[in-house]
Amino acid sequence: MFSGCSSLTSLDLSSFDTSQVTDMGDMFSECSGLTNLDLSSFDTSQVTDMTQMFDSCSSLTSLDLSNFDTSQVTDMSYMFGDCSSLTNLDLSRFDTSQVTNMGGMFYLCSSLTSLDLSSFDTSQVTNMGGMFYLCSSLTSLDLSSFDTSQVTSMSHMFYDCSSLAELDLSNFDTSQVTNMYGMFDSCSSLTELDFRNATFISVFNYNRMFNSVPSTIQVIVKDSTAQTWIQERLDEEENAGTVIVA
Repeated sequence: MFSGCSSLTSLDLSSFDTSQVTDMGDMFSECSGLTNLDLSSFDTSQVTDMTQMFDSCSSLTSLDLSNFDTSQVTDMSYMFGDCSSLTNLDLSRFDTSQVTNMGGMFYLCSSLTSLDLSSFDTSQVTNMGGMFYLCSSLTSLDLSSFDTSQVTSMSHMFYDCSSLAELDLSNFDTSQVTNMYGMFDSCSSLTELDFRNATFISVFNYNRMFNSVPSTIQVIVKDSTAQTWIQERLDEEENAGTVIVA
């Protein structure tokens, strides 16, 4: 609706009746001049698509979505893509129980220092590719509540999360994952990765999985089969990391 309105510096939406709207995809994409956006009057109870809703809103410094009803939303891919000035984002009230696509959801959110996703229901999600791509200021990330049992793509999921020193993915079910291409590529500070429940029987695309990670990285896995598989991926990148069976 306002896609590409890059010269907009303010927007009054207080009189909008959005009670029947089902598609908000690209609604504010490339509104790169907006520094704030008041959506407190928005009724999003019927919305199913929020794809790229705020994509390339690169000047937004804050975004209050506490009133958003996302219970019908199935697609949140690139929803906050290139919101590169956001330093925090409160999504604690998001209902993600119907979401199947979170690909690139936080792509290039390079100023986010923390992100609480403990309330996220990811049980229906199949695509997490590029979800945290270039979230280069994140120093920690708690994904202990994530249900990844339906996910098929984790390609570039943590690409260039260059401030993460450790990552606990011990709860990750990767039995359906086929694509791990560049999953940890350029995680240049990552020295500890807990992957102890992961299996790799379905993965066929795994190139650059550990490209440009530290040679001191330690990966925890569940058994000798996983140990061999991960060690091969490290060796492909000429990486001297250590793989330990839990």
